[in-house]
Amino acid sequence: MVLRVVTGRAGTGKSHLLMGEMVKKSAEEPFGKPLIFLVPEQASFNAEWSLLNDFGIEGSFRIKVCGFRKLFNLVAAEKNVKLQPWLNDMGKSMILRRLVDAHRNDFTVFGKAARHKGFVDNLRLIMDELAKFEISNQALVGAGEYFISSDKNKMIGEKLNDIAMIYGEYQSIINDNYCDETRLMHILADLIAVSQLLADAEIYIDGFTDFDPAQIAVLKALIKKCRNVSFALLMDN
Repeated sequence: MVLRVVTGRAGTGKSHLLMGEMVKKSAEEPFGKPLIFLVPEQASFNAEWSLLNDFGIEGSFRIKVCGFRKLFNLVAAEKNVKLQPWLNDMGKSMILRRLVDAHRNDFTVFGKAARHKGFVDNLRLIMDELAKFEISNQALVGAGEYFISSDKNKMIGEKLNDIAMIYGEYQSIINDNYCDETRLMHILADLIAVSQLLADAEIYIDGFTDFDPAQIAVLKALIKKCRNVSFALLMDN
């Protein structure tokens, strides 16, 4: 495994360098091992357009432009993995609405707010952030108890306890029955470890400004598994 980090400010040619290497390797050995260009989901079209237009290639058997979701699809197809039903934002809101209604009389702070339009949508965003950064329900409860017992800010502690009451049940429902973006990343990290497709692949990673813990787990798995990994990072040298 070789890890390379390419740094520089915007517009200094980091992406051009990585894409140029992929195009050159593809031309020299058209049927070689995969060259995977991992970019943010919303940037995949621009990356494909740039490869086709800026470098004048008409196609490649080796180069694959992927976001994390498409990378999962590649590895899942190799291992014939079937996911649990996908849970979108509307589905998450429906589950949370049921839980909020069931616990309306148990809230310390959010009893009145829970009746207002938009409360469930805001709660869903909180649930997503907690899951994305791997905050456990026990950590929430502990933080709530700390604020209440130390008199630092009792209101914050009570809010955390209200959130924890919903979060624990919500996570149990999700983990047992559904798949979402965060769980997908953890499944992907496990699949990368046993993938033959990626064993000799070269990975080029570009366009990201930060990574959440679930994505970092995927990157660690790629670094351990793949032959070469190149990062382009937006920063001063």
